[in-house]
Amino acid sequence: MNYLLGLMGTFEVLDGVLTSWAVKSQHAAEGNVFVSPVSSGWNFLFIKILGGVVSIMAVWMIGKRFPKISVFISSIILLFYAGVLAWNAALLL
Repeated sequence: MNYLLGLMGTFEVLDGVLTSWAVKSQHAAEGNVFVSPVSSGWNFLFIKILGGVVSIMAVWMIGKRFPKISVFISSIILLFYAGVLAWNAALLL
């Protein structure tokens, strides 16, 4: 379970770094309308890391009581972020 949580955090940070770089270098535009105004500033990465920490803590707390559900939830989140990272990499390469 800790391995999945570590991957969740890693994928979240990788998504933030890749998106921040792509937006700053004008290779891409942020598609999320809520995050778009801050996607080129330093606070974007802070927001991504904070969101990752909050989601990891939530899944970890669920995992204390319902370990199978937390493995399922973290697997779904990892699949989502793997798709997002693959999409971003395909657009940028």
